[in-house]
Amino acid sequence: MYSGEIYENTLNELDTEQVIQITVGSESKEIETPEIKFEEGGFSIGQPIKRIVEQPVYDEVSIKYPLIGYYWERQGGESINTNSNLLAPWLVKTLSLKFNPVTRIYLDKEGKEAVKQIKEIGEESSNSEELFYLREDLFEELLKQENLIAGYNIYGERRIACVDDLHSEKEHVAFKEFQSSIFVK
Repeated sequence: MYSGEIYENTLNELDTEQVIQITVGSESKEIETPEIKFEEGGFSIGQPIKRIVEQPVYDEVSIKYPLIGYYWERQGGESINTNSNLLAPWLVKTLSLKFNPVTRIYLDKEGKEAVKQIKEIGEESSNSEELFYLREDLFEELLKQENLIAGYNIYGERRIACVDDLHSEKEHVAFKEFQSSIFVK
């Protein structure tokens, strides 16, 4: 009997750690640059001058993503297909969580619910979000066991339009993408 196919969306490279560089500050550095003089339609290069410039200071951070997106495709059309974000296997293993695939509920060692999952769908199909809340005591245990610092990415798209153009054609509306990473100690 064919029950369908499951795909996983590597929202974040599965169980592998990803290393990124983040700016942690800046430092002043003295450099020598040639003096450039602009004169009557031309320029000349003079003696080297010492200048102080600010350079960013970087640190490397390993990232472990907590969620993986799954999509289950079945025969019978899109209406019976389903998708869901689930906790990454490394996180489930670290906290010794049990998972019920029918109800999609995670339970801790004592049988208490470990995660609260909320899926909100807005008025438009593109306006939805799926939120995962790991119980605070489990979250703190995870940070301690794995020696982690919590962080999150904010990314999205913002509509930019004049008040007069709110209901006009699409050529009068622009979209701006944004992204920010924040780490909490």
